[in-house]
Amino acid sequence: MDRLKQLLGRAPLKYEAVADTEMVTASSPASVHSIPSTALLSVKGMTCSACTSAVEAALRAVSGVTKVQVALLQHSAEVHYNAAVACTDDLVSAVDDCGFDCKLLSVHNLSDGADPQDERPQVGSVACQAIAKLRSSYSSSSSSSSNS
Repeated sequence: MDRLKQLLGRAPLKYEAVADTEMVTASSPASVHSIPSTALLSVKGMTCSACTSAVEAALRAVSGVTKVQVALLQHSAEVHYNAAVACTDDLVSAVDDCGFDCKLLSVHNLSDGADPQDERPQVGSVACQAIAKLRSSYSSSSSSSSNS
């Protein structure tokens, strides 16, 4: 243990303690691997251009989103995003939080020259499921600890 303290004392980098509730993010977009993807969302409940603007703003606010196209008459939204930063659950939640009913219709991974018309399972879908599970277990554990 003393050897470890001695080695850490010589470390050129300084580290700060981070609370387990804080999110650590990459310092620059270049440091994050890019997985360009496109998601097609069904958005029910939009009736006017103010609705489409609200959906567009909510999707653009999601970290990793690069382009958004909302179609009022088709009740849909096409979202271009970096799947290494955002997952489809984040996109659906952003629209749901605006008060609209949102469902994921399809996802296309555009990396490695993939054809955007060729429907493939999302690379990050397993990670999205794991993140959702962690979020739900964390929220249930924090709500039970606050009730104690």
